[in-house]
Amino acid sequence: MAKCMSEKYLRLMPEVSQIVIHKRQVILNTLPPTLSNSNYQKLADKVDSFEQRSGISPTTRADLEVQIEHYNSALSTIKLGRDEKLAMLYIMLNRYVKRVPQAGLFDTDNPAVPSKRIVADSGIADGGRILLLHEYGRPYYYGIDAICDGSAENAEQFLQLASRLVSASEARIVRGDSSSLPSAYQHKLLMEKANEVVREWIFPRHAEVKKLCMYIAAECKRKSLEPNASLGGGANAFGILDEEFDELPVKHSELAHTLKFGVAYGALSIKRNHGTKKRLWTLIELTGPFLITQGLTLSRGGFLEKQLKDLLFPLEEA
Repeated sequence: MAKCMSEKYLRLMPEVSQIVIHKRQVILNTLPPTLSNSNYQKLADKVDSFEQRSGISPTTRADLEVQIEHYNSALSTIKLGRDEKLAMLYIMLNRYVKRVPQAGLFDTDNPAVPSKRIVADSGIADGGRILLLHEYGRPYYYGIDAICDGSAENAEQFLQLASRLVSASEARIVRGDSSSLPSAYQHKLLMEKANEVVREWIFPRHAEVKKLCMYIAAECKRKSLEPNASLGGGANAFGILDEEFDELPVKHSELAHTLKFGVAYGALSIKRNHGTKKRLWTLIELTGPFLITQGLTLSRGGFLEKQLKDLLFPLEEA
């Protein structure tokens, strides 16, 4: 729906329609950014240092690199860059160390076997991009999917985020430049707009909602940046068991009111009956603009197992 809406709006813009670029792909360059040579070398040194420090054999590293190449060759769209492959390797090496008996790491005669096979997949790829964003400043938010996911299924929010990019493209057209926005520039504009949206939160209990969001984001960021990326791209929600969440209105009415306003004004979303580990959970999810300001994944589903008292903690602080 968002993609159709964007093309309809673009057709109504004189500058855009004159050069017949009502296709969003012409505005949003989706070629991924790459690390500078100096940052790439820092990442390579980080990987080599971890490999040597952990006693991982060259054969094991080579096997994991083959896994990454198999995953990359199966991609039907844009292939991985060298920095993405190296970030994935770093995550997979960390997973390897966590899944093998420590005594076996330095046993060259009988190489250790992971307790669970390590497979290169989209989760590890996204975890690698999050690592590159936070440690090396590599742009992460670009392309139409980032705008759609960042809008949290809200048409008005989608238009707010997209408008900044369209205005920038329009300005380039007027100057006689290419209408296409590089991915790094898209990331910069989306970060600016998302921060602007959050700064303009003025609704009942907005201060409490922001405290709660900041706390959830800090905990999710800590989990997302674990070297083994156990949740792939990371977490962006707290999960409360359904039966405990059902007690919220009676036992914690003030928290219930805070959550109500957070959801009503698009700062949070609540997903009930999320099945994981044979249990049903209620997810308290951060939404698009706030996720962008904090550098967290826009993919839904990754959450931290918590209790209601964890939601009360940031609100009780002075």
